[in-house]
Amino acid sequence: MAKPTIIVVDDDHAFVDALALYLDKHGYRTRTGFNGRDGRELLADEDAAVAVVDVHLPDANGIDLVEGLHHRAGCPAVILISADDSAETAERCKTCGATCFLVKPVAPRELLEIIHASVKPPS
Repeated sequence: MAKPTIIVVDDDHAFVDALALYLDKHGYRTRTGFNGRDGRELLADEDAAVAVVDVHLPDANGIDLVEGLHHRAGCPAVILISADDSAETAERCKTCGATCFLVKPVAPRELLEIIHASVKPPS
């Protein structure tokens, strides 16, 4: 059986690399990006199960990247993350169609549990 694919898009290279290693150790395949352009390309992948996307990318807003996803078939579950814990950011994350919003720093175990819960079983 193929490993579920998790997309990780964040401009913090150390975070992306560490999360990719952690997810790999827990049975996932990762595809990574570091900016909005990468994110748009990766989010077009209909095989991804979950996407972990930073809200504030150097060339895009992560919320804007995911707003249109839920209007297409095969879209991944989306976990938005940010160090910005403002009420406005939390509200926008809630209303854009994301599965959840987490404030950085994110505990790896908590993120893994949300990813496990978000992965759809194979059809």
